[in-house]
Amino acid sequence: MMEKHRLLRVAGLTIAGLLLFLALVYLLFPVGRVNMLISRQLESQGLLLSPSARKTCIPGLAWKNMLLSSMQGGLISCDRLAIQLRLAPLLSGRIMLGAEATVRDGHLNLEYGLTGKEKLRVQADGIDLADI
Repeated sequence: MMEKHRLLRVAGLTIAGLLLFLALVYLLFPVGRVNMLISRQLESQGLLLSPSARKTCIPGLAWKNMLLSSMQGGLISCDRLAIQLRLAPLLSGRIMLGAEATVRDGHLNLEYGLTGKEKLRVQADGIDLADI
């Protein structure tokens, strides 16, 4: 009986710690500075990204009606784009970023591993290249 209470306490503290971590990352994530850094990097290459990114609940950035353009006009657009840190691989010591994009009726999922064996996985479904 005592072991069951201890196990429940450890599970509760782990869940509370994870929720506190997510809350602090959300509150302290400097989205303004990140937007400024992205803008500077793109401007140095003659590109513009609009609109600015916003925070997501899970640590990451999201854009709605994103457009990457140059002086000649739009290059890439999508209805929704979200880039987030994958938490499950992080618990096993790997760092993996995930990106999800919606273009009209199509979806694009991309996972990029910074550490570990798996480096890049791309899955696209229903995307018409003319829509991008």
